[in-house]
Amino acid sequence: MSVSAVVDCSVVVDIEVISVFRGLHLGRHLTLPRVSDALRDYTDLVFTRWSASPEMRTRIFELGGNLTAYDATYVALAEALELPLITRDERMASSVRRWVSVQTF
Repeated sequence: MSVSAVVDCSVVVDIEVISVFRGLHLGRHLTLPRVSDALRDYTDLVFTRWSASPEMRTRIFELGGNLTAYDATYVALAEALELPLITRDERMASSVRRWVSVQTF
C-alpha cells in the first residue's frame, strides 16, 4: 500500500532532525553508520519547506512570550497556512489551541 501526503513544515525541521540524530548518537543509541543511513533516509522524504516571511517573523516574535522560537515557528506557519498543527508535544498543544487547531499523535 502506498500513502501519499503533502507535508508542510518550517525549514527549522531540518535542524531539529539533525539535533535529534546527534543526540541519539552522543547518547550511544545510534552508531555513526546508522545516523548516516537515517540522514540519507530523511533526505528522501518530501516536504514543502517554508522559510519565515517578514510577517511570520513578526508573529514568531509575538508568540515568544509563550513558546520557544522553534515552537512559535510551527504555530505561525500553521496559522499562515490555515492548517492544523500536528505534534506529539501535549504541553505545547494545550497552550496553542487558542491560536490554531491541533492534532496530537
